[in-house]
Amino acid sequence: MLQRFAAEGYRADFELDDDTGAVTCISCSTTTPPEQVEVAASRRVEGASDPADMAIVLGARCPSCDSRGVIICRYGPEASAGDAKLLEITRDGGDGRDRTIPS
Repeated sequence: MLQRFAAEGYRADFELDDDTGAVTCISCSTTTPPEQVEVAASRRVEGASDPADMAIVLGARCPSCDSRGVIICRYGPEASAGDAKLLEITRDGGDGRDRTIPS
């Protein structure tokens, strides 16, 4: 899955704050609040041996340095408060656009 995002140009690293949902771009050290994170694509994944291992890969862009990379969020019972906050805000970006990278 990550190779598919990399092929689409999402190569930068981001860190998600487990408490607030803020995202830090490792390239430029800018921290972006969850409501300002620009998500362009998403792809849900589940664990091969445990379907309860639920995660979603978000293709995002840093608003400061324009780097594109991925954020991996857990959802369901294993999600942190930060995961839940970011996913709640970026679920569809409020514009109804499909954000799925084809498999």
